[in-house]
Amino acid sequence: MSQALILKQQIPKLAEPVAMLDYLAQRFTYKTTDEWSEQMEQGCLRLDGAITRHSALLQGGETLEYQPLPFAEPPVNTNYHIIHEDDDLLVINKPAPIPMMSIRKYHQHSLLILLERDFPNLKLFPVHRLDMETTGAVVFAKNFAAASHMGKQFLLKNVHKTYLAWVHGAFPPDLKLLKSYLQRLPNRPHFIEAETGLLAETQVKYLDQHS
Repeated sequence: MSQALILKQQIPKLAEPVAMLDYLAQRFTYKTTDEWSEQMEQGCLRLDGAITRHSALLQGGETLEYQPLPFAEPPVNTNYHIIHEDDDLLVINKPAPIPMMSIRKYHQHSLLILLERDFPNLKLFPVHRLDMETTGAVVFAKNFAAASHMGKQFLLKNVHKTYLAWVHGAFPPDLKLLKSYLQRLPNRPHFIEAETGLLAETQVKYLDQHS
């Protein structure tokens, strides 16, 4: 069973009172409204030390605590490898499946938690992310200055990512560019393909075919 985590946050100043359930679903999108409602029913949420219910209204300034009940986490692949390490950076070959951060039913079973256990004297900052089912190099900064510098490199698109993928079926060898639009699902940390939204472009290079 995973050890329950206590998440603690002070509610920021609000323009007007907000229902507790609405605030949770909009601020912490890794759970749906129904999932947060269930957590409240189980007594996992407290405001200023007292168990809160659905009727609670947030004024701003309250202290929110979340302590989920112990649960069994799904297994993950923890066999990571260090590609590079210096005074500022730690580059890991991420295995799969394992999420980068604690999400939904994965709390202790995440790459960041695993690294924090293996490197207890380091404060690591993930510079970017890979999906749970994606393997490859991920960069962690060892200090705030390195994290800020590397973050700017990604923001300015000075970092280029290359993915190798197996494709089932007949892949068109003349395909050079994939273009699509992405929209975020309401109250969810996921994006879906849509007719409008954030433009995503992926350059494609056909390598080989195997029967």
